[in-house]
Amino acid sequence: MQFDRRVSNGRMVNAGSVGKPYADQPGAYWALLGPDVELRRTIYDFAAWAEAVRRTAIPDREQWAADAERPPTAEEATTLFENMAGRAYPR
Repeated sequence: MQFDRRVSNGRMVNAGSVGKPYADQPGAYWALLGPDVELRRTIYDFAAWAEAVRRTAIPDREQWAADAERPPTAEEATTLFENMAGRAYPR
């Protein structure tokens, strides 16, 4: 998930993800680095990307393709990662 935060005397930046965009708006999330940080999002054809993934031999390609067609929302991803870490909180 994309973010840009000041932490203590430093800065923490996560550019996001191109292939697994855990966000409420679909797209490729990335960052432009220079004198400052610009968080960016680029929209692309998810169906075409999913079809291209299906034509590869990568492991779990069907799951990758399914996620490409309907990427998890930020809330769904957070819940999944909390469960994986054993820190599921009641909602």
